[in-house]
Amino acid sequence: MSAPPDHHAAPVLRVAHADLAPYHDQRWARVCPTCREGLLLARRDLTLLILAEDLCTRCGQRVCYTDVARLREADGPGPEPDGIESGDFELP
Repeated sequence: MSAPPDHHAAPVLRVAHADLAPYHDQRWARVCPTCREGLLLARRDLTLLILAEDLCTRCGQRVCYTDVARLREADGPGPEPDGIESGDFELP
């Protein structure tokens, strides 16, 4: 495997996450549209909110998701586990 191209300084690509090729059966991972070998993993901030900006794991190409609002909506909270209701726990 050769060294990956370096796209860290390349202009940011504006792309729709929905238009990118998914990586196998992964919900959020997408194949990099630039090098076709790296992944875009839908980066998150400290509160686990999906960020609009992402970075290829191989070539460093930066992208900005034009559909980040849709991604965040689809990533909303899931159902509570069986037998647990919201508010059942008290924080110290």
